Amino acid sequence: MIVCASNGQEVQLDQAGFLVDQNEWNEDVAAALAAKEGIDALSEEQMDLVRFARDYFLKHRAFPMVNTVCWINSEADQCVNEPCMDPEKAWLIAGLSQQDGVSFLRQRAKRPAGESPAVGA
Repeated sequence: MIVCASNGQEVQLDQAGFLVDQNEWNEDVAAALAAKEGIDALSEEQMDLVRFARDYFLKHRAFPMVNTVCWINSEADQCVNEPCMDPEKAWLIAGLSQQDGVSFLRQRAKRPAGESPAVGA
């Protein structure tokens, strides 16, 4: 086990750097995990996306498509190009455990101009 310190709190990470107990996650832990991944500071927009992805997974037991996360949070269509929006890094920073058999794919198709994402459909 790897131990990561965040604001006086120590959390355990698995060998791949994922949080062992996702209940230990908070925004300070997210910042420490981001720093371990080479992201010095999460912007408020990046933190919003991480929070949304985490909440979505805990509710639906599935990780949302990254472009959908951007659209729902009114971010630029290409926010997936931000450093923390690499899907695996976003998963890790969101404090979610590594999942066997999970593949992270990016949707490359753009939505037509003026079209909003279908929310709740």
